[in-house]
Amino acid sequence: TNSRSRRQWHEICRLFRQYLSYRKEGFAVMLSLIPVKLEDCLPAYCRYAASLRLVDTFWDDMILQAELFRIAEDGKELGFVSRKRPEDLLTSFFLHNNAVFRLAEVFSYVKGILHPTGARVVTGDETFLSAALDHARHVEPQAFFFDLTDQKAAPPAFPRAWFYEAQEADLPELQETGFYHPAVIGNPENRIFVMRRPDGMFMGTGHIARSPFNRSWGAVGMYTAPGFRRTGVGRSMILFLREITKEMGLTPIC
Repeated sequence: TNSRSRRQWHEICRLFRQYLSYRKEGFAVMLSLIPVKLEDCLPAYCRYAASLRLVDTFWDDMILQAELFRIAEDGKELGFVSRKRPEDLLTSFFLHNNAVFRLAEVFSYVKGILHPTGARVVTGDETFLSAALDHARHVEPQAFFFDLTDQKAAPPAFPRAWFYEAQEADLPELQETGFYHPAVIGNPENRIFVMRRPDGMFMGTGHIARSPFNRSWGAVGMYTAPGFRRTGVGRSMILFLREITKEMGLTPIC
C-alpha cells in the first residue's frame, strides 16, 4: 500500500510539473471529449473528407456507425475523433489548423480517455496516420484505392445493354450474393445495377453510392457471380459503372 501511495504521489507530482510547464509555455491543459451527433459536426467532417482525396463507402460507414466526440480545451473546439464499437477502433481524428502543432499531446490524451484497441486510417490522412503510427505495434493494409488512368482502356467484354438498374424481380438474387446489407431498390443514394445475359442468367451486380461527406464522389463496387469470374464480367461492370458515375456528374471512386 505504501509503495502504491508513493507511486501515485510521484505521478501526481509529475502531472503537476507538466501542468506548470504547459502554463509557463502558454498552453492550457483542460482538454475534454464531448459526445456529439453527426448533424452537429457535419460541415467539419465534410471538410475533413475533402482533404483526404480518396475514401469510399467503407470509410463513410466507419464514421456513420461510430461514436463522435468533439475535442475541446477550456470550451474551445480543437477537432473531432470517432470510435467504432464494439471493436473500439478509432476511425477518424483531426484537428483544426491552429491546433495541429499539438498533435502528439492531443492524440495521447484521446488515447488515454477512449482506450482504443486500434485504428482504421486512410493513408492520405497524414495527421491521423502519423499519430497512429507513433503508437502502433502492428500495421496491415485493409484496402487499396486506384487513380483513373489517362490511357484508353480495352472495351468491355459484354454490351452495356446487359447492364441495367435493378428492379424488384432482381431482389432475390441480389440478396443471395451477400453483397448488400440489404439490397434496396430505388435508392438514389445507392443505385444498384444488375448484369444479366439475354437468357436470364445472373452474371453480377454493381452499385454507385453517394457519400454524405463529399457529394461530388460516387463510390463504385461490384460483385461477379461465381460462374462468370475471370471472364471479363467484373471489368465490364467497372467500366459501365465509371461511365454512369460520370453521366451523373460525379467523380468515380473505386
